[in-house]
Amino acid sequence: MTVSQSYKTTLVLPFVENVHNVLIAFLRTSEFGEWKVDTEKSGDQFVMHFIRGKWRKPMLFGRGAVPAMHNMCGNGELVAETVPMRLDVKLLPSPQDLTITLEHEIHGVDIPSWGLSKVEEARFETYMGQWKRIIVAELANLRAYLKKCYNLPDLPRLVE
Repeated sequence: MTVSQSYKTTLVLPFVENVHNVLIAFLRTSEFGEWKVDTEKSGDQFVMHFIRGKWRKPMLFGRGAVPAMHNMCGNGELVAETVPMRLDVKLLPSPQDLTITLEHEIHGVDIPSWGLSKVEEARFETYMGQWKRIIVAELANLRAYLKKCYNLPDLPRLVE
């Protein structure tokens, strides 16, 4: 059984122009791997969908892409650009500010239907901790990039 988990973050910054292109430029050139437009989902000016990592065509009669096996370094660390992930970016503009909600969804953790042993649970927790660190680092880079691009006095605010 393949498991996925989500991680949702909301950023608020002063209202700015051309944010779509700025976000796309950042996501296409991320040091953690290139995000590509997810062609399986339709987007518009307020919602954009991206995909990154290894995906494959489904077996038999399935539709769309399914997670493929990702790579690990020799020390057991994830190779971030290979982990199957989806990212939904939602933009909510107002006259005073712009709210950007990013929802990361990671795929590809196989868990047997009968559950996990204690050792497997520990590995699963380590795995999930690694991808959360990757997302947190990428979000920090995005906040710094937005601050620089728009010459903001402070980093965009994180909303919990």
